[in-house]
Amino acid sequence: QIHINNLYKINIQSFLRLILTQIKNQLRFQNLRLLSIRLPIIDDKIIFKLKQIIQNEYLLNDYTIKRIEEIVFLEWK
Repeated sequence: QIHINNLYKINIQSFLRLILTQIKNQLRFQNLRLLSIRLPIIDDKIIFKLKQIIQNEYLLNDYTIKRIEEIVFLEWK
């Protein structure tokens, strides 16, 4: 599990793309299955964009993404 706290003034789409690409391509992250990010600016529109990036760029196969208040949880198998 990786927990990232308080990301302000960051392009979350680019950040997530970078993180997931690194996770996908690095053997040392093979057991990682959960990423949580605290984003005070998060809304359903951003969640939708994140899902699109993950699907369009094949970053994850079997995953769930959910938001609880200002925390985004991304979990995969």
